[in-house]
Amino acid sequence: NALKGVANLTPSYDDAKTIYPKLSNMLDTAISYINNAPSSALAMSVGKDPLFCQAATTVAANSTLWKKLANTLKLRLIIKANSGSVTMPSSSFDAAGFLTVDATINPGYSRSTASSGTQVNPEFNTWVATYSGGKGNRSWVPTKFIFAFYDGQKLIDQDRGKAIFYNYPTTGVSQLGNITSGGSSNGNTSNWYCSTFGASTALTSVGSNIGVMKGPDMAQPLMTAAESYFLQAEATVRGIPLTGSFNYLFKIPNGTVATGYNAATSFAAYKTANATSYLVAYDLALTTPQQIEAIITQKYIALNMINSNEGWNEYRRTGYPAIVNGSNNGILSFASTQSTATAADKLPKRIQYPVSEFSYNSDNVPTVNIFSDKIFWGQ
Repeated sequence: NALKGVANLTPSYDDAKTIYPKLSNMLDTAISYINNAPSSALAMSVGKDPLFCQAATTVAANSTLWKKLANTLKLRLIIKANSGSVTMPSSSFDAAGFLTVDATINPGYSRSTASSGTQVNPEFNTWVATYSGGKGNRSWVPTKFIFAFYDGQKLIDQDRGKAIFYNYPTTGVSQLGNITSGGSSNGNTSNWYCSTFGASTALTSVGSNIGVMKGPDMAQPLMTAAESYFLQAEATVRGIPLTGSFNYLFKIPNGTVATGYNAATSFAAYKTANATSYLVAYDLALTTPQQIEAIITQKYIALNMINSNEGWNEYRRTGYPAIVNGSNNGILSFASTQSTATAADKLPKRIQYPVSEFSYNSDNVPTVNIFSDKIFWGQ
């Protein structure tokens, strides 16, 4: 009842444990609508698809991709529900299978000098360059914790490091709460703007790049193929499907892999460089906890600055990637050195409800402690 506008300004809150089964049923219903659409149904043209215009080639393929997305979202719900001991109404999936391409949103992003700036990809506008050619956010730089998964302090990942970070491996990094020894931000573009591909770094012409900040016309990822593969890997506890992560990073804004870049080759080099770590060499992960740690840690890396919120969700659910509780070493923990959290890891367990809810819907908004009240699937 939260979507009725002025008809209900004080909606009640449902228990999250009841929402997940309902969402799963809605996804099944959506697939059923596609499978049983009458011949008179209007088909969405391939070029107008808001999620798969770079992947679908026919209307039939377009419909299949939407079913794959529904299946993959359902799998995400089931995995989280299982972590929270919630029984789901169905664990079966449509024969379409799961996503093998990226689901991305692009309503027509482009470089724009319009005063509204509405045509520029909002992520790029925030972190790299604004619609007017101004600098994006320079207040944040990569953490020492995440950077250690690239520069050899935890793992060696040269190809993805070069694709993601500015001037890798000398990128400025820092630690939350440490205001005395933080690394500097790239003065012109962003520390998350690839500098090895040869793309322009002039604020008025940045773009046509690889990595996570590809350009002002880049599509915004909703769910990547890499995440789909990791969900499947966890569901069956089998292998680490990393090729999809390299593939996304090596794409330019139009969705094609840049000339000279090969995901399979880079993945092979990554495995060779980390041959003694069970976080990469999956055969060395001999127990189920080690296998889950490897899968979730690699998922966390693959989602870095692409869907970091989901990476945090997975940490809260599984405890991976592993950190050293209470450590002030930025390589061992991503908690702020100024954290007042009471949990052992010094991290919050959830996001607080908006202040507006406490102001206008105080009778219904749940009272939670962000440091101790966990989501039902949290550990």
